[in-house]
Amino acid sequence: MAQPGPMLRAVSGHVEILAYGDATFAALGEVVDSCRAGDPLAPVVVVAPNASARSQLGARLARRGSAVGGLAGVRFVLAAELVRALGEESLLAQGRRPLTRVALLVAVRATLASRVGLLAQVADHRSTAEELADRYEELR
Repeated sequence: MAQPGPMLRAVSGHVEILAYGDATFAALGEVVDSCRAGDPLAPVVVVAPNASARSQLGARLARRGSAVGGLAGVRFVLAAELVRALGEESLLAQGRRPLTRVALLVAVRATLASRVGLLAQVADHRSTAEELADRYEELR
């Protein structure tokens, strides 16, 4: 049986959904501090709705400061990354592996090589496969 990854062990049972705004950053800082229960290195996972919000959360919480250890041990992830981490153990137990970025790009490039459809004119452009892989990961 596969061992859970570091993110899986870090997930706790505490969930709060917060709207965007200054009050959110203050509330999030308080939630992070309370999840640590006085341990400045306790792992905390914060799920962000998108990559932009993920970087803003880290920057804003760093500026806010923390009563308990700053951002050490705090990990900011997207929902898809959390789902991937949680599902990885089950996949490995079944002898399967999660889809890697490299495998995804190989599949996208093979599909583009057929040069059929709306993307035929840009199939050879170097950013087409990357962009399609990004959209796939975003929607998955």
